[in-house]
Order: sequence, then C-alpha cells, then structure tokens
Amino acid sequence: MGDTQPLGKRWVDGFKRKNPSIKVQRSRSIDSRRVNRASTEVIRDWFKYLAMPRIQAIKPANRYNIDETSILEGKGDNRLVLGRAETKSVRKKQPRSRAWVSIIECISAEGKALHPLVIYKGKTVQQQWFPLDLDLYKG
Repeated sequence: MGDTQPLGKRWVDGFKRKNPSIKVQRSRSIDSRRVNRASTEVIRDWFKYLAMPRIQAIKPANRYNIDETSILEGKGDNRLVLGRAETKSVRKKQPRSRAWVSIIECISAEGKALHPLVIYKGKTVQQQWFPLDLDLYKG
C-alpha cells in the first residue's frame, strides 16, 4: 500500500526546492472555537451590519473595537511548519486542556486605546497580577 520506505535526512529540503509555493513559517495557535465558528456567511453578515445607517451614524469617537487574545500558561507554542509561500503564518488548532490567561484590548475608531484587561484563572487574587503603580487607573 504505497511507498513505505523511510524518508531521507534531506527529504524536506528537496521537497521545498521542488515546490517553491511552499515555505517554512511559524505557526500561531488559534482557539478551536474561532476556527469552527468562522464562515464566509458570518463575516459577510457582520460587514452588512456595519454598513447599516444607524451604525454609520455613530461618531468614530464613540466606536470601539474590543479584541481578546489568550496565552497558554507555561507553554510557548509557535512552531515551524510548511505552508503556502504567499502567507505570513499558518494557524494551528489549539487543544483546550490547559489554563489560559486572557488579555482584552479596546481601541476607538480614532485610535484611542484603553488600558488592557488581563484575566487570570485562579481561586485567590495574587499581588503579582497587578502593576505596582496604580495611578494609571485613576479616573
């Protein structure tokens, strides 16, 4: 059933030479929920929503975008993989079996950024989670 001979030590180099449309690049993890729920229809509907007159009437100073990213505790997970030469990185589905630290950022359409919110999983609050100088957060 097919070729069962082991690959040689330089096989990947030869494969890359014969296939210039493929290059080595860093993979970046993406939550499996984002991969599974994203679709052309969902994205198209979102842009239709943004084009609605009642949404367009909102001043840029009052429009904010919020985004969340997560860091897997205790694990650097970017790896080298083979992917299409014209892309910057390859996404890799991430298992959901470890504790995450979530970071939320919020930026207005005018470019004003709020301080990020960092969310840790834990049963108690730890002093190391907070900056020493809390003056940044005074209203």
